[in-house]
Amino acid sequence: MLYDKLTVLQDHVKSLMIKDCQKYMKKPKISKDTMNEIFTPLIKFSKDKTTGKINDKYNPNLLLNFLDILRIRGSNEVPNSQELRFLT
Repeated sequence: MLYDKLTVLQDHVKSLMIKDCQKYMKKPKISKDTMNEIFTPLIKFSKDKTTGKINDKYNPNLLLNFLDILRIRGSNEVPNSQELRFLT
């Protein structure tokens, strides 16, 4: 269920970036193929080194940058260690 929600969120972000690419990427236009090439997915899966295909050797990884989330919220201040204690 979380995976489905994150996939929907990821697709929504990509579509917004394509729609307003001048605002976000300083480019007049960008294609879906180009966006898929440069976009870093939220969830990464392990891949076989020889074939490059996704395998189930390891669990998927969720990648989030908390500082980017804070900037999106409008806060330019870096949180102190007390505010980040929930990460440990």
